Amino acid sequence: MEFIIAHYAQNRHTTHGNSMIAVNSTVKTRADAEKAVGRKAMFSYTDRQNNQKTITGKVASAHGNKGAIRILFEKGMPGQAIGKKILVQ
Repeated sequence: MEFIIAHYAQNRHTTHGNSMIAVNSTVKTRADAEKAVGRKAMFSYTDRQNNQKTITGKVASAHGNKGAIRILFEKGMPGQAIGKKILVQ
């Protein structure tokens, strides 16, 4: 299932660099989003030396009532990841 990274998870004062909010156009409710909890998430990108890199994470919880999910990645995500696709297995 493909999701699109919407934004970093944040509160009023702090932005969490390894926690992202992702959305999917087919997932519309919180109950549908909770089915993805515990699954693996992968973000693939190409670095400056044209090496293929992958950052893995895990779906932690549903976020809100409109089907968004919160994903905890193993390390901080780059700002260029916002708006890009990730694969949730």
